[in-house]
Amino acid sequence: MTLYLNVGTIETRKNLISIINAMSVMKMDVPLVVVGKKTQYIEFSKNPNEKNEF
Repeated sequence: MTLYLNVGTIETRKNLISIINAMSVMKMDVPLVVVGKKTQYIEFSKNPNEKNEF
């Protein structure tokens, strides 16, 4: 099984939103597993179907 793993504190400088948006644009059918301490940034990255920009 192939998957993408993102490990570390979930914060703006880690660019998780860009990863989610890129995977959506490329129509990638690979799970993205995110592991790390939650911050307020997690609220922006909860819905992968919604394009988020800062």
